Amino acid sequence: MNNLRTASGRSRTGHDLKNEISEKIKKGYALTSTIFEKTKRAVLFQGKRKVFEFTARIPELAHDLREIINVERQQNKRFFTAFTNFAAICRTWLDPNLSDSVSR
Repeated sequence: MNNLRTASGRSRTGHDLKNEISEKIKKGYALTSTIFEKTKRAVLFQGKRKVFEFTARIPELAHDLREIINVERQQNKRFFTAFTNFAAICRTWLDPNLSDSVSR
């Protein structure tokens, strides 16, 4: 765990999502509002329990989310500031080479 009281880490190839979730729970990952994902499958935990599992719609949902983020970054000053701050935190704890681009 880091000093923000959040766990960080990367997926290892060769593990299925169920095993990966179990491993991360053992390591102390928060389950208050957490999404675990493996490309085409994701599981949402809230209040320490699994509440939803996405499968086929992940590419569609990701596309829609990218569009919303790009519009808000251009039109909403508060969102732009919050997004910039969030991206800086992600670069610190996850990947220093992370781009602000969500257009991929």
